[in-house]
This record gives sequence, C-alpha cells and structure tokens, in this order.
Amino acid sequence: MLMWLSLLQMCKLGDSQLRYMYTLWIKENNILPCLMENLLHLMPESVVHLVESNTKKTQEMFSKPPALTFDGWTSDKLGHLCSWVYCSVLRILPALARQWVTDADTKVTSLIDKLTTLFVSPILCAEELDYIKSQEKKFSNMKIHTHSASREVIAVYSLEDCTTELVIQLTHNHPLTPPKVDVSRAMVSTLKTRSFIMQLTIFLTHQNGSIWDGLILWKSNMDKKFEGVEECYICFSILHNSSHQLPKLTCQTCRKKFHSICLVGTRTNNHSISINLGLKKNIYKFQNRINKCFVFSSIHGSQQATNLPVPFAEIYSEL
Repeated sequence: MLMWLSLLQMCKLGDSQLRYMYTLWIKENNILPCLMENLLHLMPESVVHLVESNTKKTQEMFSKPPALTFDGWTSDKLGHLCSWVYCSVLRILPALARQWVTDADTKVTSLIDKLTTLFVSPILCAEELDYIKSQEKKFSNMKIHTHSASREVIAVYSLEDCTTELVIQLTHNHPLTPPKVDVSRAMVSTLKTRSFIMQLTIFLTHQNGSIWDGLILWKSNMDKKFEGVEECYICFSILHNSSHQLPKLTCQTCRKKFHSICLVGTRTNNHSISINLGLKKNIYKFQNRINKCFVFSSIHGSQQATNLPVPFAEIYSEL
C-alpha cells in the first residue's frame, strides 16, 4: 500500500511525459486490478456494505490522508489507508480505473459504482470545481463559471460580438463515467465543432486529464482556429454576425477574403460584385485612365457617371 501511495504521488507530481510513462508501465504490467481487488477486501465492512455512509468518520476515510505511523497499528487504520488509496487511484489515474471497472465482473461493477457514487464522487467533483475557482489566471477572451449543484463547468469563449459556450457536466459516479461535453452556439463549422468535442472527450476519457486541463486544451484549439484570420473587408468582422462564418471567398485581385453572405448583399444592393479593394485603395492612380476613356461635358456643370460601366461607375461615385 505504501509503495502504491509513493507511485501515485510520483504520477501526480510528474510532468505530462513522466505521468504518461508511469501510466503506461502500470497498464502494460496489469497490476492495477490486483490492487483494486485487494482494496475492496481490506476496506471496512461498513464501507463495502454501505453502512453508516453519512457518518463523518466514514467520509473522512476517503477525504483525509491516514497517519502513517506504525505504533498501535489496527484494522481501522488499515481500512482508512485502503479507502484513501482507492480514492487516490480514482483521483490520479481515472482512465485506468475506468478500464478496470469495464473489465470487472457485473456484481463487482455494481458495488464499485455504488461505493464511488456515495463516497468518492462528491469529494472529487468538489476538488475539480474548487481548483477551477482557485485559478487566478484570467483570460481576455474566455470566462469560466462553475455550478456545484449541477456539477457543471461552463466556459464562455468570445470573439468580437460572438460567443460560444462549452458545457462540461460531471456524472453522478465521476470519474467512473467520463464527463459529458456539449457546445452551444458554435462559432465554427459543425464538423470542426465535433472535432473539438471529440478531442476534448478523448482527453478527459483516456488521458487522465483534469477538467482544467481540458478547458485549456479547448481554448487553445479555438485560438488556433482564429489565429491569423483577417476580417472581412465588407462588414469588418472576422465572424459574420448571423451565420458565424469565417471569410472564405477570396478576391482574385487584392487577395482579401470575404463572407459569402456579405458578397450576396453587395451584389443585391449595387447590382454588381465589383469589390476590387486594390482598385479602390488606388483610385487616384486610375483617374487618368478613366478620363482617357470618358469625356465629360462642362456645359452641364456636373459630371454624370450613371452610364459608366462597372467597376468605373463605383470608383467614380467615390471621387
């Protein structure tokens, strides 16, 4: 038991690479099932049979570490140690614990589910939510809210006037069942949203990742998606305010990108799709060329451009 406590502490304090190596070693040697079965045999009967579940003493067996002193060693201290190791395994190696439960016998699975739901899940859920609250790191484009009653974590990612919400809900027997992940008001395509959700779900299910690490992963994916994207030169926004689309259509002359909806609006209002920004920005350079093509009458006292062809009509109207 003491060796397992040391190994779990090494997994907890190590970086991601070391944690992966330790986890892989445990999985390849298939030593976790033996530990978990022994823990169930050595736990106090009141815990295994779910008796006196609401007493403070029983709950502290999972929430408080035991005193590792060998003087006056009793069965109660052994039961406390086993309960603490069980909770630590689910806290530090949840993916391996889920795999063990999946391969276990049906009767054992039912016992594990009830025991975890009653004693361990409230502790681990509270730890996850409290850790997120304690983080002092503030994001300029993401706000995080926690709801203890519903065991939910809501991350609101914003870009300009558009927002999207990531909802992570911890299950009643967390971490035996992976968290539920959902996104509302997606800011990217449906395919990309599903890809982000799948990547986050895999991280939380198979890589022993915490909820906080999952939020950082999702934010990083969103930031990379919008990194380097220029705004549409018609509505001057990266995301369209109604369709939430990125600028995808490229002008062959100026190489700028536009929202397809903005181009449709331009075509409807101006009866043309002449959006050559390079020509508009350099309008005065083309003024001589326009004058060579058209002669304006000074008799009328004004220059009329109603019959000028596109794009010269649009350019001339801006002079």
